[in-house]
This record gives sequence, C-alpha cells and structure tokens, in this order.
Amino acid sequence: MSDTGRSLRVTAPTVEEALYKAASFLGVDPAVVELEVIGARRTGVLGLGKPQVEFEARIASQPSEGLSDDSASTGDVATDDVASPPPEQEPAQPPPAGKAPADGHAEASEPPAGGRAWEISCSDGSCFLTVHRPGVRLSDVEEHIISWPFSEYQRDAVRAAIATPEAGAIRIGSVAVPEGLPPGSKVFVKLTSDGMAAWAVPLAADDVSSEDVYRALADAGVEFGMDQVAIERMTGEPLVEPILAARGQEPGASRDSTVEYLFTEEDENAGLRPRVREDGSVDYRDLRPIYTVPAGTVVGRYIPAVVGEAGHDVCGRKLEAARPAHDTPVARFAGTDVVVAPNGTDLVTTKSGRPVRNGARIDIIEVYAIIGDVDFSTGNVDFNGDVYVSGDVQPGFTIRASGNVRVDGIVDAASIDAGHDVLIGGGVHGHGDSKVVCGGEMSARFLEAADVRSGSDVLIFSTIVRSNVCSNGQLTVLGRGSIVGGKAKAQNGIRCNSAGSSAGVATSLELDWLSAIKPGMDRERDIARYRAGRIVVHGDLFPGTTVTINGAKFPVRDRLQGVQFQATDRGIALTSL
Repeated sequence: MSDTGRSLRVTAPTVEEALYKAASFLGVDPAVVELEVIGARRTGVLGLGKPQVEFEARIASQPSEGLSDDSASTGDVATDDVASPPPEQEPAQPPPAGKAPADGHAEASEPPAGGRAWEISCSDGSCFLTVHRPGVRLSDVEEHIISWPFSEYQRDAVRAAIATPEAGAIRIGSVAVPEGLPPGSKVFVKLTSDGMAAWAVPLAADDVSSEDVYRALADAGVEFGMDQVAIERMTGEPLVEPILAARGQEPGASRDSTVEYLFTEEDENAGLRPRVREDGSVDYRDLRPIYTVPAGTVVGRYIPAVVGEAGHDVCGRKLEAARPAHDTPVARFAGTDVVVAPNGTDLVTTKSGRPVRNGARIDIIEVYAIIGDVDFSTGNVDFNGDVYVSGDVQPGFTIRASGNVRVDGIVDAASIDAGHDVLIGGGVHGHGDSKVVCGGEMSARFLEAADVRSGSDVLIFSTIVRSNVCSNGQLTVLGRGSIVGGKAKAQNGIRCNSAGSSAGVATSLELDWLSAIKPGMDRERDIARYRAGRIVVHGDLFPGTTVTINGAKFPVRDRLQGVQFQATDRGIALTSL
C-alpha cells in the first residue's frame, strides 16, 4: 500500500459493497479506490454471524473533478463532490474513523470528517453517534459496535440519530468507567463478562501512546493475548472509540472416539438385491457378486478420542477443554470375527466373510457359497451366516440361514428360511411345495404357486401367479407385472399393473394394517402413518378380484382401470388415478 494514499480498513460480504463503503468513507468516486484483501472473519456473538471479508482500501489516484488546487497538492479529499453508489443499490455506509476491526487493528489513517457518513466518539465512558448525511443503515452501525463492552445501549437513540442527519452527536450508550483510575488516565480497559476480550476505551478524544494502553491493561489484570500490532498502530492517533487490545484463546475442540470404516454401505449390500435400471427393468445376468473379504483384512481404523488443548482468558486463567462425551475403547468396535491389531488402531478380520456394521461394531458374516445347484451333491443347507447359490435349488431341498440368502437361479418346489433378506434371481416355481420365509426384504423375478412370508417389503419384477404372499411392508410388482389368482396381503400397501384376469380367476388383494397397530402411546401416530397405505392398480382390475382393507371387502364386479383403494372410517374408498 502507498504511504501517501489515504487508506482505511473496511469489512463487507462482497467486493462491490466494500468499494462503496470505502468510497463513501473517503469521499471519493469508487473508480479511484483500490482494495486489497487482508482476511476473512465471521461477525456477531461467538462468530456465528454472516461471513465478512476484510479489505484495506486506498485512493489509487486523485479524482480529476471535485478537488481544489490546494487539495490536489496536499492529498486532502474535497468534501463538496462526493460520489454516490448507483440508485438501485442502497448505499452501504462505512464505519467511522478510528474503527478497529474484529482483529483489533486500528485504521492506517483517518479520512477527513467531511467524507464520512457517520462516526462514533466516546468520552468519559459515554458513546455518541453523529450522522452526517441520509442513507445510513442501522445494520451497518450495529455491525460496527456489536462487540463493544456496553453496559448500556440505546437502540432507539441510534434510530433517532439515523432519522435526523446533521442533528449533531446523540448519546447511544455507555461503557462503565472503573473506579479508582489513576490521575491523568487517557484510556481505561473493560473486560467482557467471559474474560475473553479486553477493550481499550478512551476517556477523551486524545492522542494515546502504547505505554498508556499497556499501563491500563496491567491495571485491569490483563496479561495474555495482547494485540501488540493494534496497540502500536494507534500510538500518536486520537483514540475516539474502543479498540480490541487483547483477546483470550478458546479451548480446543474435543473429539469423540470413532471408527473409520474401510468399506462402504454399497459394499455391505452388494449382491443382496439386483440392480434396477432407470426404466424399471432388471438384467439378472449382471448380478454383482457378494462383497467378501479374506481373513487378515483391515476393515476399520480406530480414531481415539482427543481432548482439546486448554485455553486462556486475557487474565491468564487456564480454561480446560470439555472432555469427549464418548471415549469408547477400541475393543468395543471389534465385533464377531474381528480383532484389534497390535498397533492398537486397525480392526482386522480373523475369518473370510462379508463385513457389516452392527451399530458401531464391525461384524464378519460368513458366506457359504455353492457354485452350482443345491441338489443331492450338497444336500440341505443349514448355515449360521449368509448363503450364496450360483445355480438353482432343486425340488425337495431346503436352505436355512441366519443371514441373507441369494439364489441366482430358480427355486423349484424347494424351501428357503432366512433371518434377513432373500434374493432369488430366476424366481420361484412352487408347484404347491415352495415356501419362502425371511425376516427382511424378499425379491424375485416371478412367483408361481409359491407361499411367501416376508418381514419387510416384497419386490417382484414380473408376475405373481396362484401364490400366497404376505408382507409386513409393501408388496410391489414392477413394470407390466400382474397378480393373478391366490392371495396378496401387505401392511403398507400393494402396487401392481393389473390384478385378476379376463377369465375371472379368483384373486384377493388385502391391506391389513389395523392388526399391526399395538396398544400404547404411539397408537395414534401409527394409525396416521399406516392410513396412507393404498392398493394401487395402474392398469386393469378384473372382475373376480376381491379387495379387502382392515376386514372391509370390496368385490370387483366390473372391469376397472387405473384405480386405487384406501381405508376410510366407514370402509373402503375407491378413486381413479
């Protein structure tokens, strides 16, 4: 920055607003103002206000108009030709001369009073606002003084000063003067209530030396965090308003112990359900393999709890950081078949299998993989973990698993009992003998003469024919799929393209959520949630189909198209889509 150019510091959210603030402050056209970014900060209590950029502004060259010969030779700015911002933007007014930004630095030099829109001066603890011309905003004034250690502040007086420009100095508040000041004091120090800031407040608009400020700080017991740059820069300048002379150091942030998982949620669920294209179709030839890891794999990394560094207030008192809320030992994150490595941070598998998160712990679920069919060569499968079958499940065989079951082929007159999800890539040929029971979601390409009971949603990608399906979630048949014959029952809703057939095959669609409502405080909330469930048929609904909702029956006697059913207080409501 040039030593001969007028300069000051301004803060604003944008460069454009900073230009107009500086120009209005200096009394010149914005075109002759140069800005240099110094830093960024947040305003407001505890730094929670809007972000502001701090600039140092100077006059790059003297304007050709509005300056007398004398002012051109001395560098003083004329006050009778002040450029204004464009009419469509409310002028953003600058802070007064002597402003100390949030970092405590005083202004490099004071612009002439005629170029200011407003200014504040303090004397014997009282603070006065002088507004020189219209257009000053309350927000600009309060942004400038929000951190000052007022013992009294009168917002109405600030509004009155803004409403009556050129009315002279109006008292807007005060900073309590401590008792027992040494004779001849030019400045006193006011601490904030938390002891984290010390403000040097002038007793009169007089030149203040650094010795005056250091003496006042010592008298106030301040011994930490002094801003030597701010104090030295104001030496020899008239001090007209408080400056931030010292600031404390906040304690460092503490951190709870946690684990960095070295596998993603997508890895966890890989292979448990097919990929559905954007058009709703599924390519069962593009099924992903189940994600597994070999023994000795690092599946997580422990991040210990950290206690933040202690802080200090301006009086040098130590401020201890808050201790972490959860300092969990690393062993708590090591679940089934996972151990802590000798380095104390890595979580390592002891068996091959599929890593899953069980709360915060990492468990390894063993996967029993059968390359080929479940037949006489394998016998029935009973496994504590996940089961993967690359082929079919032949008639008469059974798979029992505590985890998930995935079959890439067809389940043909066989049974599956899974603790979690079931994915059947080719579908189920029941012949009246296939039964699928799972505690989680169930998905298949089709169901034919099968018995399915699912603890969650059921997703079918083609058709359901002469099957009994019971879902504790929502039953959905995608695409142009249909439900023909048998019984489809769900708690949260049923969606399909068509139901029944032109031959009048008896088909039952049942929505039963009332039986799922348990007595208790949450009953009304559960009723409101379940009441949104619907039976939706996007295409044809044929005669011979019976719709049942919470025991109320609606026999379909005429062919309908694009309809939905839902529960009402008196029974069933039928509406068009």
